[in-house]
Order: sequence, then C-alpha cells, then structure tokens
Amino acid sequence: MRSCNRPPRGREQCCVILLALGIAALAGTVVGLIGCTNEPFDPNSIINLPPVARIFITTVEGDSLNPTSYYRRKFHWSGSDQDGFVVRYFVSIETQHGIPAPWDTTTATDTTMTFTTDEEGHAEATIRVVCEDDRGALSDTASQYIPLRNFPPVINFQSDFDTLNWSYGAANFRLFAIDLDGNETMADSFLYKLETADTNLVFTYGEPGADPALGWIKQGFEDQETRTFSVDLHNLAPADQCSLTISVTDEAGADTRFLWDWEVREARGSVILVADASPYTDELYFNFMNDTFGVEQWSLYEILYTGLPDRTWVLVETLRQFEAVIWYTGGSSSQNLKGAAAALTQYLQPGTGDDAEPGKLLLISQKITGSETDLPLTFIQQVLGISPTAAPVNYFYVPTDRLALGLQPHLPDLASTSSFAGGTGVQLLTGSEAIYQLEFCRTCYGNRPPFDPYVGFRRPERTVDPLASLIALTLQLEYFDHDQVRASLLNLLAQEMGVTVP
Repeated sequence: MRSCNRPPRGREQCCVILLALGIAALAGTVVGLIGCTNEPFDPNSIINLPPVARIFITTVEGDSLNPTSYYRRKFHWSGSDQDGFVVRYFVSIETQHGIPAPWDTTTATDTTMTFTTDEEGHAEATIRVVCEDDRGALSDTASQYIPLRNFPPVINFQSDFDTLNWSYGAANFRLFAIDLDGNETMADSFLYKLETADTNLVFTYGEPGADPALGWIKQGFEDQETRTFSVDLHNLAPADQCSLTISVTDEAGADTRFLWDWEVREARGSVILVADASPYTDELYFNFMNDTFGVEQWSLYEILYTGLPDRTWVLVETLRQFEAVIWYTGGSSSQNLKGAAAALTQYLQPGTGDDAEPGKLLLISQKITGSETDLPLTFIQQVLGISPTAAPVNYFYVPTDRLALGLQPHLPDLASTSSFAGGTGVQLLTGSEAIYQLEFCRTCYGNRPPFDPYVGFRRPERTVDPLASLIALTLQLEYFDHDQVRASLLNLLAQEMGVTVP
C-alpha cells in the first residue's frame, strides 16, 4: 500500500508542477490588465443634488412676546445638502406687500428685526431664502409670509390690591401695565383723570394746581421694568358714582383706557362710627348714632366686612374728615385695630410738619391690654397710655350685681345685664386718668388684686387739659344697660371730649 504523505513522483509530479506554473502566469496576466485601466476619479461625473432651504420664526431667547408681535421678531433659516454641505445663504425680507426687497448674501442663520405698524397696528413680513452648496448648486426658494401686529398695553390691579367700591373723600389704586410686545414699547408714563376733567388739559404730577378733577395728570411709573404704579386721590367730592380713567400708550400708537367706578360717601356728622364687631353689637351703637345725630345723618365705616384701606394715609385722611371717631370691637382682639395702629397714631398725634389738628378717639375694646392683645407695644404705651399687662392679669366677667362706677358726676354708672358682660382691668401710665372703675368685689374679677379694677380711662389727664383726645373703655357695653350706655357715650363725647353733637 502507498503512504498518503509520500510526495508524487514521475509523470504525476510533472503534472503538478505544470499546473502551478499555469496558475501563476494567469494571475500575472490579471494584475497586468488591472494596472493598465485605472484612470483618476472625476467628481463631476456624479450628478450634484441641490440643497434644501428651510425657514422658521421665534421670539428672542428669554422674551415672552406674542409670536405675531411686530417687535423684535427673530427669523431663522437653515439648509441641508445630502451629497455635500451648504456654504452660504441668499436672504430677502420684504416688509411692504408687492415691493421686492434686495437679496443679501450671508453665512449667518438668523436675524432679528422690529417693524413699523400702520395706523391700525398691523405690519407684515415675507422672508425668502435660497442656499448654495459646495458645488455651486442652488436650492429652490423657501418663502414664508408672516402677518404681524401691535398688541396694546393691558392695565389691571396688582394682585394684592383689594378692589375699591366706596371711600370717604380719599382713595388709592395700585395697578400695573403689561405689553405683549415688550414693556419697553410702552411710554414711560401714564395719564389719569376723573370724569369732570377737561381732556385738553394735561398737568405734570406734583405741579401746583394739578387736579385730576380738572385735567389729565401725567405721572411716571414707579418701576419702569414691571410698570407698576399708584393713583392717589385726595379731597374727592361726594358722588354716587365717581369715575377714574387711566391711559397707557405704546410706541405704535395704541391707547389703552382703564375705567373704574366707585361711590364717594359724604362725611355726614361730626363723628364717624367704625363698626368692628358682630351685628348684635352694632344694634347698640347704631341706635345711639340715630338718636344723637338723626337717621342717615351720621357716617359709618363697617371695617369688619370691608377691611382696612390699602394704604395708611387713606385711613388717616378718612378719619380727619371728622371731629371724632368711635371705634368698637367685640370680645376678641381685632386684627383691624392692630392694622390701624399707625393710622390712629397719626390721627391722634400729627407729626412734625403735619398741620392737621389732632383727632379724637373713643375706643371701646376689651382686649387692648393683657395676654390676648396683639396691639403693638408702642401703641399701647405711648398712644393709649396704659401698661401692656392687665390688672388683674386675666380678663373677667362682670356679675349682674356689680356696677361700673362713673368717676365723674356726668358719667352714669353702668349695670351689667348679662353673664357675658366681659371686661379687662388696666394699669394707667403717667398722663392717663381713670373715668370708670368696677365696684369692689374680692371674688368677682379674680383671686388677686385689684378687686376694683379700672375699666375706663382718658388721656390726657383733666389737670393737663379739660378735654380728652382719647377715651377707652374695656367693657363689652352691649351686655350692659343700653339706656345707661347711651347716656354715658353722649357725655363722653360732649363733656369729656368736647365733640359737637346736636
């Protein structure tokens, strides 16, 4: 048998050698043929596809302008080329219909423009873009028509302003203006007037004689960025309907008018009653005012329901229209009284340079001192003239067998008629004088002295001035004999304070 690994011999071997030589020769021939036909590559032999141009419109980054605003429109364009790349753009932006605009050559991909509106606040733009690729091919023209317009300013109340439905001769409004074209497109001032004004007259705010009842008042915005502003009105004439008009314009000629109507009440009588308690308590004081001044011949401020004015000066000017103020609260501490502390201080004690006459306040409020009061400490001590610590330390109820004794001949004693007749004892500071004191009772008002606490006082003392500017009672008078209470209130006003009463 022949081994499989034995090399071929003789004829068999010769055939193998000849076959190998033939294969080598053939391979050489093929290599020769390829080398002879390899010419340089010509790119122009391949068809160049044209690029494609695109357009899109946005606002400037960070702006919140309306997309169709005429102001600061930003035009973007782009191009793509599937067999190369875009090298430049040809852009035309037509701003008047039918009037061609020149073509600009650029490598930029955006531009920002502001347009001029017509008399109706309209504008328009037609943008056309062509792009060119690296082999000189041009795209089809991309075109887009954009209708534009001016958005007039908007005026509204600031979010924390309570709308005003009535006032007594003084009022304020806090507002803001906004423009969807950008606040910088608005004028840097606004106008306001009352309905009686001559629209041909324009006063600059603060100039002598400037009066919104006579003509427009031109006033700058308080904050040019946020366009917030205030309108302050003084010495308003009584009217069932008083009308305020505010005008804000923009650079495109739009004029936005904001109108507000409210009632300006007449300051009737010498006293204004500030109602800061429940209807049950109101009955006592309303009857007293009707009996003393006549039905509908006195002034009322229902502060429990309407709240304080937006600004301190409005309350001060409101109170100054009257010779005196009667302010009463219920059995709990009053947030309105707390909020009015600064205004009451100015009313009672005008500051340096303030030529107003000091006012007069008759305050009936149980929680003006003691642990449950929330009045400012300086108001308690320097204006009311009492210690912030009650005496006794807790409020109490006055038994029906104990009287609140008047400490002057013209002040009647007051008899409790209910177990709800609450009171608070006060400690007087220098300059204050007691005018009402409870009957002595060792077990009625607490287990510590005083057993005959003061529950009414005046300021200043009688030896300093026979007429008081401040009187305060810390009893819930609605739970005392109403006839006695009405007689006491009348004498407190007329004899202790010198208030004019019919």
